Amino acid sequence: MMETLRQRGIAGLIDIPNGRELYTREFIIDQTARRSVGLAAAAAPMDIPLMFFSAPSAERLFASSGKTMAEALTEADRPPSGRRH
Repeated sequence: MMETLRQRGIAGLIDIPNGRELYTREFIIDQTARRSVGLAAAAAPMDIPLMFFSAPSAERLFASSGKTMAEALTEADRPPSGRRH
């Protein structure tokens, strides 16, 4: 998946709450941070930035996009056109 996203020109990943999380955000952020610790000379575990936003911050992030966070989540849940889910 990551290679496909790279080929399509991804600039970064944004994580926003959707209400269906299996783990708490605190747990995910803690685990992600732990897995990113390494020697300065070691290669980065992922060369694409990952950003975590709270619900209020995500609303501000989407404010200038012309859609709300709820609209973006609904759109993200739709299967791509021309493909069955």
